[in-house]
Amino acid sequence: MNKKKQTPLVVLKALEPFIDKIGENFINVESENNLIRFTDVDPDSEFYFNIENYDIKNGFKVLVEYRPHTEQNVEKHRTWIKGSEINTYFTKWVTLLKSYDKIRSPFDDPIIESFRDDYYTEFGIVDEEKDKPLKPKQILLLDAYFEKIENKIEEHITESNAEQIKEIKNDISELRENLSSKTKVWIANKVSWIWAKMTKLGPKLMKDFVNEGNKQIVKESVAQIVEFGKNLMS
Repeated sequence: MNKKKQTPLVVLKALEPFIDKIGENFINVESENNLIRFTDVDPDSEFYFNIENYDIKNGFKVLVEYRPHTEQNVEKHRTWIKGSEINTYFTKWVTLLKSYDKIRSPFDDPIIESFRDDYYTEFGIVDEEKDKPLKPKQILLLDAYFEKIENKIEEHITESNAEQIKEIKNDISELRENLSSKTKVWIANKVSWIWAKMTKLGPKLMKDFVNEGNKQIVKESVAQIVEFGKNLMS
C-alpha cells in the first residue's frame, strides 16, 4: 500500500515544510500514530507537538496535539485547525520551548547544566547532520561503551550517591534503548546529561568513565569521523 499516493496532494504540500524541520530546542521523531511528531530536545521533557490526522470534507484541516498549551497551562491541548495554520501553531509551541530553556528556576541544577553545556558544545554536530540517525557501527560502538558503564558504575555506589547513580543508570538504559531510533542531536544531548551527572559525582567517576580517550571516541562516533574497532574502557 502506497500511503503517499493515497494521501491528497494538498495534505502532502502542507506537511512537506515540516519533514526536515530542525531546531535547537526540538527534534523530529518517527511515529506510527502521527503524520509528523516533534519532541523537546531535552530527553527528560514531556513537551511535544503532533500533527495527527487530516480531514478534507469541509475544507482542509489537520488534527494537532501539543504540550505545553500556553504560558499558563503545561497540559496537552488537542484541536482541529486549518491546514494553513500549522506553522502558526507550531511556531507558538517552539517559542514556549525557547522560553523554558532561557528562564532560570529553583528546580535547575546550575552545576550539572553547566557541565552539560560544556560537553554538548564539544560534539560540534553540523546542522545538516543533527536530524540524522547514527550508522549501525556507531550504534554498536556506543552501546558497548554504555553497557560497560552500566556494569561498572555500581562499584562507585555510596550511601550519599545511591539515588544519583540510580538516575544515571536509568538515563543510560533509556539511551541504549533509543540508539537506533533517535537522531544525533537527541543522542548527543542525552550523552551530555549523563556525563554531566557523572562529573558532578566527582573525579573518580570522571577518570573511569568520562576520560578524554573515551569521551573523544564517543564524540567522534556521533560526528561520524571515528575509526571503528577501537576498544572503549579497555
